[in-house]
Amino acid sequence: MMWTMEHQIDVLVRSSHLEQVLKDFVLKESLRRPS
Repeated sequence: MMWTMEHQIDVLVRSSHLEQVLKDFVLKESLRRPS
């Protein structure tokens, strides 16, 4: 299976976006809890 360049970029963008969402979530959760 050959991926087009556009598809690879799309996958990269989505995975980095997902990572950002996860980081934001973790940050909010840690801020919500008293340390």
